[in-house]
Amino acid sequence: KDPALRPEYARRLAGWLGMDPATVSRTIGGRTQAEPPPRRPDARDPILAVQREALKCALQEPALVSAWYASVEPEAYSDPLLREAHEAIAAAGGPRPELVGLPWIDAVLQACPDDEVRGRVRGLTVEPLPVSQAVDARYATSVIARLLEMDAARRIGELRGRLQRLEEGTPEQAAAFADLMALEAYRRDLREQREV
Repeated sequence: KDPALRPEYARRLAGWLGMDPATVSRTIGGRTQAEPPPRRPDARDPILAVQREALKCALQEPALVSAWYASVEPEAYSDPLLREAHEAIAAAGGPRPELVGLPWIDAVLQACPDDEVRGRVRGLTVEPLPVSQAVDARYATSVIARLLEMDAARRIGELRGRLQRLEEGTPEQAAAFADLMALEAYRRDLREQREV
């Protein structure tokens, strides 16, 4: 917000991203006061906080979350901008151990649909993860497991609503109930994985 500090922030950000400082300065300083600010997820929302942490893990530690992140669907992200960042990660081939660091970030940035999503991805790549030491697989996978658990809870709620509308004793009702039981078991397994 302070125009006097922008050049220094732009220089630092350019160094972190390995980009030309002039390009970064134009990108962060190009918005005029008349333009609306970019969409930002509410940082105080605990659900969005987990979603942001999952994206940060996928971008910053792809090798640690590759096995778990493959199960994440776009609907796990309730904020459209975070969902678009996830879709860019998926379009780049998803997190995998053989593609890390700047080549991975570049692949995700190329898959972003627009500058707004690219800006969100860049921000998530430099925002520190809330751990005091090096990120380990346990932390990273627990974040992804929590995201999957929250998504399972959302789907369970939708399925319960659908079950209430179905006629009792029908094959559709039986199938929906079986799906509900499977989702409940899946959610319990995820919770146990997070607590291990």
